[in-house]
Amino acid sequence: MAELKYTVRKAKKCDCPEIQNMIMELAETENMADQNNMTVQVLERDGFEKDPPYYYAFVAEKDDGTLLGYAVYVYQYSTWNGRIMYLEDICVKEAYRNQKVGFDLLKAVNKVALETGCSQMRFACLKTNPAMSFYKRHGALNLTEVEDWHMLRFDLDVMKSELS
Repeated sequence: MAELKYTVRKAKKCDCPEIQNMIMELAETENMADQNNMTVQVLERDGFEKDPPYYYAFVAEKDDGTLLGYAVYVYQYSTWNGRIMYLEDICVKEAYRNQKVGFDLLKAVNKVALETGCSQMRFACLKTNPAMSFYKRHGALNLTEVEDWHMLRFDLDVMKSELS
């Protein structure tokens, strides 16, 4: 197989339709498509029309303009560690997996995290996701296993009813 040639670059507004397609593919792979409410319009607004943006993203792109994958990240703050990076999504189209695309996207986000003074990069991963071994191979700690931390959330309906 010939070596895959691509570049990793900051996402642009015009990438949002293809990013949204990949988000839906990821949701389908995780059997969670019914929970995905993301639209191209929201991606465009939140990433490219807000100041500051609600999220940042990188894409991996072939010379012909084909997007191979994306990584979406945001900044968070830890009262124990200061500024941290949260990797919301990293996704590579199935046809381009195991060719370093995911690793190069991860390295791009990591570079920004280090340049902007982040002390950690956090993310969530389904335990059934095959990428779990990829993350562990590159030094990620499963905090549920090693520190007994569990990620929780309040959904919007609960926020409106129980917490208002």
